[in-house]
Amino acid sequence: MTKDRWGDIKEMISERFEVADSKIEDTDPGTLETVEFKGPIGLMRMTFSVKPKLLETKGHGSRRIGSDVAIEHVYDEENEVCTLKVYKYDDDQETWQEIGADAVANL
Repeated sequence: MTKDRWGDIKEMISERFEVADSKIEDTDPGTLETVEFKGPIGLMRMTFSVKPKLLETKGHGSRRIGSDVAIEHVYDEENEVCTLKVYKYDDDQETWQEIGADAVANL
């Protein structure tokens, strides 16, 4: 998924369906954009996250009693990872259930 394709999907959603909520959140690191709309199978939510690519995770610590342990994440400054997830609201359980790509393709 690319940022351009996400823009096309948002535009298609706003043309075809009634958008209930739309917001952008800053996460550490990256951003999370959420769009809620009334789709053909009920209330739906699409989330698009953009994060820098994780290169490695380093653990720092010692074997002494009472010493601190720290985990350092090293991110790539140039490459990003984009992820799209689609959820359907389940009225019975009052939770968001993730649906697969097959269900999304049929919308």
